[in-house]
Amino acid sequence: MDIDKFLEFYKNIFIPVYADLVAYIADKPIQIIIEIENSFAHLTIFLDKTNTKEIQIENLNKAYNHLLRASLDCYKLLWIEMSKDIDIILKDENKRKFTTNMPEIEILQLYTQFKEKAKIARKKELQTIGLNNQEVLNEYKETIEIGWKILHNIDKEKLESYSKFNITNIIKQHGMGFIIGIISSIIASILWNLI
Repeated sequence: MDIDKFLEFYKNIFIPVYADLVAYIADKPIQIIIEIENSFAHLTIFLDKTNTKEIQIENLNKAYNHLLRASLDCYKLLWIEMSKDIDIILKDENKRKFTTNMPEIEILQLYTQFKEKAKIARKKELQTIGLNNQEVLNEYKETIEIGWKILHNIDKEKLESYSKFNITNIIKQHGMGFIIGIISSIIASILWNLI
């Protein structure tokens, strides 16, 4: 590991996934902040010229490992949040049919790929604990890209209209039942008083 590779990883891997996660969940997860802080602490030891070259390189590697862990956690947290949102829509047949902008068979194929790719990434992660997780990062990245394809094909306006339509129908159905109940009670009360 050298500083150029570290910076390249930071700019091209960490920043994009961290930015996507923060934008998607509108929050900065504490576990990611801790990893960034740890990485920064090791990076300052690397930059301190009073340390030996060996200590500097050791700390640059540690800084990289914390950044790698942070990137992996970002991908996993993003997948979890995307999965929740995608499940809500695609597991409901009516929502799926009326709110997506691609043929149902295609969106379901993407959904299956999204879930299967996550399983593969998780298995690889467990198999490579303590080893280079670059391959695992690539698996999670591909999983997230599939998730984005699904989310970009969910029409927010159709989803909003669908939700309003359902609430309106529920109110109409139950509202009519409520009105019929009141009228029935009034009629029953009048009949009771007549008898």
